[in-house]
Amino acid sequence: MGLRAFVYFDLLRLYGPIYDTQAGPSSLSLPYRTEFNREEKSFSTAEEVIGFILRDIEAAEALLVKDPMYIEFPSGFTTETLGLDDFLRYRFKRMNQYAVKALAARVYLWKGDKENAARMAKAVIDGKDKEGNNYFALVMDNSTDRIFSTELLFSISVPDFDDQVEVDFKVSPSSTFYYLQDRSRVDKMFDVSVDGANDMRYREGQGFSFEAKSAVSLKYQQKGAFSSAVQNTLPLIRLSEMYYILAECESDDKVSANWLSQVRAARGCDDVVYKSKDDREYNIMKEYRKEFYAEGQLWYYYKRHAYKTFQDCPLKIDMTEANYRFSIPDNEVEFGKVDK
Repeated sequence: MGLRAFVYFDLLRLYGPIYDTQAGPSSLSLPYRTEFNREEKSFSTAEEVIGFILRDIEAAEALLVKDPMYIEFPSGFTTETLGLDDFLRYRFKRMNQYAVKALAARVYLWKGDKENAARMAKAVIDGKDKEGNNYFALVMDNSTDRIFSTELLFSISVPDFDDQVEVDFKVSPSSTFYYLQDRSRVDKMFDVSVDGANDMRYREGQGFSFEAKSAVSLKYQQKGAFSSAVQNTLPLIRLSEMYYILAECESDDKVSANWLSQVRAARGCDDVVYKSKDDREYNIMKEYRKEFYAEGQLWYYYKRHAYKTFQDCPLKIDMTEANYRFSIPDNEVEFGKVDK
């Protein structure tokens, strides 16, 4: 249920409308399939799809009440006696109770329900084990864990991650460097002229690898850089996003800025102070841009807020909703119920 909700929500964010518009909720978006069969499925509106997703999330939460991350097994039980092949150790690589709550926070925010989005995000941050220790904690500035694995609420394992990346991104077969980004763009993105040079998400050897005028995120170079437990990991939901959701949902500017500042302090940056309403959104956007570099979440932020342009936008004219909606696949047009 949780995985289905996760996948369909990303499909909605890709193929669906900008939700926070007059026509957004009623816009036909995609078919929501709950049974495995060959029957054609009519398209549902964005509002209906959100309802289906939240229903699946609610069902997943009920099924995960006894999630090993959520409650503790008796001390005599081990991964060996349970025969689970480290199942209890690597819950961040599977759909778990807190990943479902975090997904709910995302969905509610997309819907514009800030009250419930904040409630679910706070539940993730406040999640504790039976000793009263938080399940998740922000990685501190001096950490060598470049992927911030203790902050991962949900991720997937990609076998031979580096080998797959090399095929597409190596400068040449003999090179040890992947060219992905112009360094000046990265410098601008991370506010290097202000306090970004000390940001652990940017620093040489910790966040990026630099060569001449080029830069590559070390998220793309995992072999030998990360512990074997977190190599080949593709992050899908991070703890820091819950702080950003709370920053966006909070009505008090000082409290909102504090949620951002907690993550920034953990990354080695100064506290933030909003100068205006527009400055507030701009600062939240910038944190998405830094935190989720190479992970895809920034694009969804742009779409949710209907940005007309942004740094390195490929269009020379304003972005419209059509630019934010992927085209329906040809097979779906031919064999589905697109027009019904």
